[in-house]
Amino acid sequence: KEKPKDTPKPQEEAKPAPEPPPAPPQEAKVAPVEKPGCRTQFPPGEEPEVIIVVDASGSMGMGGWFGGSSRMDRAKSSIDHVVRGLPDPITIGLIEFTNCNNVRRDKFYTSPQRPALLSEVNKLSPQQGTPLAGSIKRAGDIASQDAESVIVLVTDGDDSCGGDPCAEARAIKARKPKVKINIVDLSDGSQSSVLRCVANATGGQVLKPNSAMDMDKSLQRATGQSDMRECK
Repeated sequence: KEKPKDTPKPQEEAKPAPEPPPAPPQEAKVAPVEKPGCRTQFPPGEEPEVIIVVDASGSMGMGGWFGGSSRMDRAKSSIDHVVRGLPDPITIGLIEFTNCNNVRRDKFYTSPQRPALLSEVNKLSPQQGTPLAGSIKRAGDIASQDAESVIVLVTDGDDSCGGDPCAEARAIKARKPKVKINIVDLSDGSQSSVLRCVANATGGQVLKPNSAMDMDKSLQRATGQSDMRECK
């Protein structure tokens, strides 16, 4: 007898490939929010400026100010402290005045050049008159036309050289609207009206420290970078 032929098994239908699991939703990328005064990128030519104007007249050498140091020594210490903490994009200029015929304009310093700037500050020594108007004019002349510029004036008195500081401040603001003058007032208060006029003419403010520690804070605020430690 012939063996019965094997009946072919029906082929199983191919199973469809499983669908890939859905991709997890991607979190939307949120651009970091820069704090006021803490920008780190600027268009060329618009990097912010701080121009420090230091009164090196004779009265700045008087001792007994907040614990025995002179106004000049305290000012130099505070400038050193504040400059080291300013955000890198800021360029810093230096102007000093020692008598009616000597208003010295130093150069602008970038972040890597700040040690050289502080070396110049540490060389300052009190001498004679107070050409406040002339120093304000010089600072306004070198301030940028386009960038935000803050002139920080550290002084203990009014002009003693026949100038008009308030008129110079108004002239700067008319030519360069982005310039602001903030003043750290180390005087005994007798010249406050003149210093307020200078600051008000440019939308700035007068800061009067009441202790050595407050001197650092006042100068920091005057630069416009009160949150500078968070900007680094």
